[in-house]
Amino acid sequence: MRFFLILITTFTLNSLAQDADSLSVSKHMNNIVHDFPNRNYLNLSSLNGCAQYIHDEFGKYSEDVSFQNYQAQGNEYKNVIARFGKKEDPKLVVGAHYDVCGGQDGADDNASGVVGLLEIARMLKGVELNLQIELVAYTLEEPPFFRSEKMGSYVHAK
Repeated sequence: MRFFLILITTFTLNSLAQDADSLSVSKHMNNIVHDFPNRNYLNLSSLNGCAQYIHDEFGKYSEDVSFQNYQAQGNEYKNVIARFGKKEDPKLVVGAHYDVCGGQDGADDNASGVVGLLEIARMLKGVELNLQIELVAYTLEEPPFFRSEKMGSYVHAK
């Protein structure tokens, strides 16, 4: 099975903008940034709230949504995964992270990337695909876990 990993960036969001629902994009951005502040590894409440929000939104568009739970420094963290297409088809993974570094709001790449995932999920609902697409919202991509085996993307790829 071939495996691809694509990280959503603000640049990628610009290419999706013409198909994006601007009200939905604005709503998601405001919800993530304002309802879940300080989404860093020390703020489990905010991280878990954001993960649940992403899970609930993915669930509006995919019947196959799950958490990938894992342990780091004695705490449980979670990636959020939405799948589209047939499991036996080649897999394309599109990922973005929802955690932040320190007390930042993370709107520039973190929240905007996740909003991109949510919009892609909306666009994929009911579409017949010839490959499996996994949309993954990662956690623990920022320090102190950056470049470690505890990064959500590392855990997911493994």
